[in-house]
Amino acid sequence: MADTDSQKEKGMDVLSRIVGVFASPKETFTDLDRRPTWLLPFIILVVAVIAMQLLIHDISIQDNLARIEASGRLTQEQLDARQAQLSGPASYIGLVFSPIGILFVWCVMAGLLLFGGNTILGGSSTFKKMLALVSWSSLIGIISMVINIILILSEGTSQGVTISPAYFLPAAPLGEAPPVLYRFLSKFDPFTIWQMVLWTIGVSVMYKFTVKKSALFVGTLWVLWILLSVALGGLFYKIGM
Repeated sequence: MADTDSQKEKGMDVLSRIVGVFASPKETFTDLDRRPTWLLPFIILVVAVIAMQLLIHDISIQDNLARIEASGRLTQEQLDARQAQLSGPASYIGLVFSPIGILFVWCVMAGLLLFGGNTILGGSSTFKKMLALVSWSSLIGIISMVINIILILSEGTSQGVTISPAYFLPAAPLGEAPPVLYRFLSKFDPFTIWQMVLWTIGVSVMYKFTVKKSALFVGTLWVLWILLSVALGGLFYKIGM
């Protein structure tokens, strides 16, 4: 009995947490509720993102140039200048900002969960716990990234590559923003849904809410994110051009 109590107090080790996110999320989030951490999944995800960006670096440049050329908004001289820019050291700047971007997005997500759970739903938790929930559940995204990288490498382009229901729709012509329906269906990536399920379990554990209440809360946030990202998707595409 003493050994069991000692093991429970000590909690799960790192490997058990990584496996537990996939195999036993309730137990894992219970452990994170007692001892919230976020640094390890952050390091894992940053390394994975940078490695995968490097793998498709040349394809990304090729696709970017093709979209810019197809848009017809630049002269040949401007296209040549953009190609020189994208092919130089500046093309790797995004790798430097990847860790900052990931942490920023996580903090925003954790803040929304904390605000909704504490202020709107009357629960009680901490930012550190919400950041732990978001960070460890984000490990699911690595599987999605691997699948997408394999598809991009096999196709030689990222154009039209998706593992969402948008796969069954024709890809937008080069230089044009994807249509609204395509952008909407692309949000239903099975791994994103899996992550939302993990959020539901995590919120239920850390706030002591019922699963139904947690699912309604997380589902509402997800729907709002879908509507906002679909509405702004075309605008950001044009700005990126």
